[in-house]
Formats: sequence, C-alpha cells, structure tokens
Amino acid sequence: MKEYENVVKFTKTDYISTIVENKIKPGFAHEFNDPFDSMLHLSEKDIIQIAEEVKVTTDIAKLYIEQIHSIQILSLIKVNPLSYKSNLMWGHYASSGKEMAVIYDSEEVQKMWPGTFRPVKYKQDLFNSKQILLKHIKLYNTPIYQRCDQVDVELLNNFFYSKIKDWEYETEYRVITFGYIESINSIFRKYELNPNPLSIADKILFYQLRHLNFNTLKDLSTRFKKIVDPVNKNVKNPSGTVGLNGFNDHATIDIPHFDTLLINMPKPKKIILGWGVDYLKQRKILLECKEKNIMLSKLLIPSGIICENNCYQEEILFE
Repeated sequence: MKEYENVVKFTKTDYISTIVENKIKPGFAHEFNDPFDSMLHLSEKDIIQIAEEVKVTTDIAKLYIEQIHSIQILSLIKVNPLSYKSNLMWGHYASSGKEMAVIYDSEEVQKMWPGTFRPVKYKQDLFNSKQILLKHIKLYNTPIYQRCDQVDVELLNNFFYSKIKDWEYETEYRVITFGYIESINSIFRKYELNPNPLSIADKILFYQLRHLNFNTLKDLSTRFKKIVDPVNKNVKNPSGTVGLNGFNDHATIDIPHFDTLLINMPKPKKIILGWGVDYLKQRKILLECKEKNIMLSKLLIPSGIICENNCYQEEILFE
C-alpha cells in the first residue's frame, strides 16, 4: 500500500488564527497522554545519587530535568484524515470530531526542519531515566544558563523519537524544537551578570512557565519587562510583544514570551473540520481560510461503512 504523502496535525479549532499564519505550537511532554513519552521519572533518591556522582547539587540536577522537559515536540501523524484508519486520531486528538485536522506537505516540512523532522521509532523497551539524566548532566555540566540546543544524538533517538509499540498505529513524525528553552536560557545568561543573579529557585520557576496555559503565559509575558527590567529605556516594545518564532529564526531575547512557544510551518495544504464542529466556528474558520487562500472541507459521516471505499465523505467548503 502506498504511504500517505502528507503529515497531519489534529488540533483545536481555537488555534486557527495561528495555523493560517503558518505557525504552530509544539507541545511539552507533560501535556501528552502517554506518561512514558519523553518524560524522566526519577525518585528523590535517584536524583540525589546522580547529583553526587556528577558533583552537582540536587537543585542543579532538578534544573537539568526541567531543561529536558522544556524541549518542545511537534507531533504529526502520517495517516489520511479521510480514512477510517484515522478514527482513533479524531477521537484522541480532535475531541471526537469537534476539532480539525491540518494537512501539511511532508517534503515542505522536511525542508523547513531538516534534521529534526523524523519518524518515531516504536520499541518494546524504552529508555532508562537515570542513564539519560546522568549522560545529559555530564555533557552539559557547564554554567546552567548556557545553550541547550545541541542535544546529544543518542538522547534524541532514544528519548524524544521513541515510543512504546502500543502507539505504532499512529505512524507519528516529530519536529523537536529548542526555541522556548533557549529564550529562557538567554534570560539566565543576561541576569547572571547582574549584582543580584537569579537563584536556583528562580530558574526552576522560569522553567515551570511551560506548565501555564497559552493565554496565561501571553498575559504574564506582557508584564514581565516591567517587573524584571524597569530601568531599561531602550526597549523597542515595552509591552513584551517580542519573541522567538522557533529554531529557524533564532535570536536571543530579553523576556520570555508566548511567541516563543510557536514555530514556523509551511502553509497548510488543506484544513479538514471534524463532523462535530458547530456552525459558528465553521463560519469563522471559513473566513480565515478564504483570506489566506487555504482549502477547507468538513467530514461527513457516511450512512454505512463500505469496505471498498473505506473513507469518510467530505464536503468542500472552500478551494
């Protein structure tokens, strides 16, 4: 059977304004529904033992854990959203047909994210959390605020691009991005030079911003400059509307901002609404797609499953 040539992001219709601007928010591991996916699980005793072995404090060891957990992961599925094989995707990731599927050309994603756009490997046995953290600290046991965007290849392959075989039906591809973590690290580099550098507790607090929802982080970021750097008269935009677009457009910034959570993507080939999207949302999305000239359709539930056809019916809303 011929492999589906596109990759798909099943996501919320609330994100349509970001999607049509050719941007997207990758997730963090703590947001995933698989507790073994890209998450280190260590007891306090494990952390103390590792810290003693590499001669760092337990606070530093915990910060390295947060560093790993703050790397963002964009999950894309190589399954045709019109096929019945996509049923579980619509159920798990699109609120049972109430959200949407965004279709991207695989080759365009590859060109935009060379090296980091890769297929997930499905394994029976996954990583050892203690070994992953131990190796990471040994590699990056430099000042804690230094760059962390050159992650070890083995760490990438055996940690961020691996899942348990139970998830193999998803045929997932991923983009790993470091924009968020680098923007936070840039704050550490800047303020370590100040007379009153950030404490370890402050740094852990910064990393834990990833636990805030999108709107809360956006609101918080608009006030951050006034709190941390009130005497800076050279700020081009004191409201805080400066941020990274991702690894491709990397730049060091002064403040954490919700834009840091976004990365650039190709223009969507097509957006497919689930059968449960209501009329008001559908109308809003239609207007945005027309403005950006993006094809839009909606799934329709067929009257019965026909094996020869093996796909949903589709209503074209704009092309």
